[in-house]
Amino acid sequence: MFSIHLGGKHEKVIAVADIGSGSAGFAVLAVRATGPATILAADRSILGIEERTKEQLIVGIGQMLSDVGTKVLKSYTESAAGKKLGPPQQVYCIIRAPWARSFSANAEIIFPQEQVITKKMIGDLAKEALAKNTAIDRTNILESVVIRVELNGYATGKPLGKHAHEIRSTTFESDCESAMRKAIVEGLGTLLPGRNPTLRSSARAFLKIVQERSAHPSAYVIIDMGSEATTFIAVHDGIVTNSAVIPEGVRTMLHRIVGGSGMQEETLALMRMVVAGSCSAAACATLNDALARIEPELVRVFGGAMANFSATRRLPNTLILSTHPDIAPWLGHLFSRIDFSQFTATLQPFSVELLTSQHLRDAAAPIAGLSPDTGVTVACAFVNSEEQSV
Repeated sequence: MFSIHLGGKHEKVIAVADIGSGSAGFAVLAVRATGPATILAADRSILGIEERTKEQLIVGIGQMLSDVGTKVLKSYTESAAGKKLGPPQQVYCIIRAPWARSFSANAEIIFPQEQVITKKMIGDLAKEALAKNTAIDRTNILESVVIRVELNGYATGKPLGKHAHEIRSTTFESDCESAMRKAIVEGLGTLLPGRNPTLRSSARAFLKIVQERSAHPSAYVIIDMGSEATTFIAVHDGIVTNSAVIPEGVRTMLHRIVGGSGMQEETLALMRMVVAGSCSAAACATLNDALARIEPELVRVFGGAMANFSATRRLPNTLILSTHPDIAPWLGHLFSRIDFSQFTATLQPFSVELLTSQHLRDAAAPIAGLSPDTGVTVACAFVNSEEQSV
């Protein structure tokens, strides 16, 4: 474990919520000017695996946020770190699919000769790109930012004052389901009164974390599977070229395996045993038969999205996968199937990399004895990066 020293005057204590498609995570972390944040307390509350309407999900997740937030804040407040550092000063909330949708667009302009790049040029080009996102709900915007500027084909973080004859701007926007947003803001307001929460999409969090820490920062596919839905993002040359929310998640996948009358929680535990090699022969055979049966169905579901994405440009071979740890190995195997190779740039199967909390310890490190899940850790790593880049 890391040796973590707390109590410095430059530490900022931040509360971080992570809203999944059927769960709510919560953490308290200490952020410094440099280095990894320290996750001081964290947990997640998950709705039982059963079918619910959208309205029931929103109410349930709102209650999960209240429950887990209360539990984590109590644990932190009673700890030595909590007594030393005091209550959280700021609140972030990362919102996942299907509650948040993200869109990317770009626009470019070519001049007959080199020009000095001005703030107005960048702003006008960004407005042109944003106008292309016609599907977004502009009454419920989460974020709207320029994520990349290229001058003469080269990305730059400081375009102003430079000379170029070609400018390309890439924007990123997200919206949020209005009822869920209301439930989140009200829940966080009750947990931590007087703070104005910063709301961000999980797509933006994953993109920032992967671009900063992946061995393949310019071309990859991200798949983040939650309980009810999956976020699918394709990145080429550091730019989001496609994104979609697929209505297939852990719950719906388990429903395919066991049907409406089966015990889905037990099946999830059984999958963990299969991966660990500790499953009885009869139980393993039954589960493996069911998995073999649903694989073609899932190939069809995810292959449809990949076909749409690759119609104009084939997908990168690197696939970064984040999902429930009990199904991650099997799902990684599924996406490595040759069936998907028709959509990749090399016509070879995806090279799947499982994203876990361990991969992010240089960005967000838990105290001894604490094991936050990947979703919470991604959210904390993102917040640390955002705060340190201010």
